[in-house]
Amino acid sequence: MSNPAQRATKLFVQTFGTKADACYQAPGRVNLIGEHTDYNDGFVLPAAINFHTVIAVKRRDDHKFRVITEAFAGELGEWSFGEEGEVTAGGDWVNYLKSFTQALGHAGLKPKGLDLAVVSSVPMGAGLSSSGALEIAFGTAINDTSQLHLSPWPSPSWHSAVKADSRGMPAASWII
Repeated sequence: MSNPAQRATKLFVQTFGTKADACYQAPGRVNLIGEHTDYNDGFVLPAAINFHTVIAVKRRDDHKFRVITEAFAGELGEWSFGEEGEVTAGGDWVNYLKSFTQALGHAGLKPKGLDLAVVSSVPMGAGLSSSGALEIAFGTAINDTSQLHLSPWPSPSWHSAVKADSRGMPAASWII
């Protein structure tokens, strides 16, 4: 089964014992110019590639997030909104997602929790923005399921702010 959406849906059912409500995806990308300038407010010319991260999600009635990924089989990440703890650079991959919910809290937004299954064809560590694809798919899922009404246009700046925050640098005011 090579379709990432099918794999994410299957992983979701295997992990959580129920069907996902929806799937969200984001492509990997290459920067034709401006590598590592995007999160420093520099100019960049990205291009989407034909590798994707897909997240199967089900909305929860509480503020708990539970996430599993095919890349790290059997490792279930869990946290509650507002209780992300210290998010440090070089830590667990779940820190990318925790940084995102933490940034929403700093902006005064309060999303509902989600159960998530993540599958990606974007190679990690290859300079193809696997973390960016993860964060954009996750941000889109939270925006949609919690009806936050965030514009899709600042999505790249969501990634920039979250990435900066997860590396221990102060995140910009990117939502308001």
